[in-house]
Amino acid sequence: MRDNDRVLGEVGVSDSAERVYRSLLANPGASVTELRALTGFGQRRLRGALSELEGKAMVTRRSGSPARYQSVPPDVVVEVLVRSREEALHRVRLDAKRLASLHRVPAEQDRVTELIEVMTSREAYAERWKQLQLGARRSLDVFVRPPFAQQRFEDSESLQERLLARGVPSRGIYDEEALKQPGMLEHARKMAALGEEARVVKGLPMKLSLSDRRTALVPFVQSDPIRAADAGLVVHECALLDALVALWDIYWERGVQLRFDGQELSTRSRAADEDTVLTLMVSGMKDEAIAARLGVSAQTVRRRISEIQRRLGVSTRFQAGVALGRQGWPAR
Repeated sequence: MRDNDRVLGEVGVSDSAERVYRSLLANPGASVTELRALTGFGQRRLRGALSELEGKAMVTRRSGSPARYQSVPPDVVVEVLVRSREEALHRVRLDAKRLASLHRVPAEQDRVTELIEVMTSREAYAERWKQLQLGARRSLDVFVRPPFAQQRFEDSESLQERLLARGVPSRGIYDEEALKQPGMLEHARKMAALGEEARVVKGLPMKLSLSDRRTALVPFVQSDPIRAADAGLVVHECALLDALVALWDIYWERGVQLRFDGQELSTRSRAADEDTVLTLMVSGMKDEAIAARLGVSAQTVRRRISEIQRRLGVSTRFQAGVALGRQGWPAR
């Protein structure tokens, strides 16, 4: 029997037992001798298969000599087997919860290794990143900045689709330099179309991924594209995780929302021309003059200035100038 002919293996029926069961469906009331001829099995293998089938209530034995076997109808068999497998999986889930309660060893000397896992290979790092995405239940927050070890955008887009299909919100903060990488802007557009909330900042300090704000993934090497995903740390709930979450929140508040109209980016990132907008705004130049200088519409300039004011937590342009001065601008 070919592998693709097997359907009962998924519910715990062995290959031999399924072959005998199929033979009985086609030859009701077959004897052991007849089944040996039909299956080509030896006496021992056939007896084992029949014992399995009887144990699963898939066949019955007729009275008389020689013994003959009758198959139970497939719709009845499959329903019982599926229900049995579901009950077994439910027990596994319950056992897994009990095992989880034993996972964190109370001994103080083991505490550090519980809080921080070390991934020492590219394969382990990639698998852990996938687990964090698939395991997220409440949120997935990511810093996106170069260098990138590889440009396999399809993988993250597929995982993102599965994540959002489960109702898990996803947010990404893109470094300006990331959007200049080949294919990244189109990738960001696809992610936004799937439902990711995205913002852009200038100068993200590191790569970082947060799953449910309870687990963080940080690569060891932040600047080498060849080694960018070779190894990393998985940080669980502790003071270090709290600091990483706070860092992510700070950059989220600073970021400019990344929006798309159709295929085109409608809100540009806080790119090099933002310094020009700030300089001209503080100097008192009107919006129309700033727009002419930058080659954009006055509405775009007003929206950009409003975003700057929101990020600074002020309501007027004068207040924005004061806040920027306190932050040391323009020497940033």
